Amino acid sequence: TYATLLASAEELCASTLVQAISDVYEGTDQRIVQATIDPVGMYCCRRREGDEEIDWTSGTASIERFVRALVPPGPGARTTWKDASYAILAAETIDGAKPYAGAAGEVIGRDLGGILVKSGDTFLRLTRWAPVQPDGSLGAATVPNAPRGQRLGLDLKARLARAEARIA
Repeated sequence: TYATLLASAEELCASTLVQAISDVYEGTDQRIVQATIDPVGMYCCRRREGDEEIDWTSGTASIERFVRALVPPGPGARTTWKDASYAILAAETIDGAKPYAGAAGEVIGRDLGGILVKSGDTFLRLTRWAPVQPDGSLGAATVPNAPRGQRLGLDLKARLARAEARIA
């Protein structure tokens, strides 16, 4: 998860920096041409508001990784249910999950571990979520309780209809 990577990076980055400074000071550093590591390099875009929204049409594995990548201290992978925003704190892929006919983001079942949600290819289990408070902080984490047949995610058609009604 994002949290475990940060904990590892704090230790590894500090020790790597100390070693690099020592190598430079002692004259034992070895320069490496960047192109020998990766001829193209890696480029990342800056995060923007809304980047944390789950795209339920994505594949199950992609959504599960997305959730792990954004857990606190990150903002949490977000979804909407009943016009409220939730941060998904834990999700699981299900071994042997078959393709399921249904709309992406639809709750297709519940069990003691959480809710089963249709993704773009199969489905996954959401096991922990927390409501997003108006200030952006997260409320208490709970096992998701959305009933079968409910749909998670932004309802863009409903938002568009509300916006058109306000304009009219």
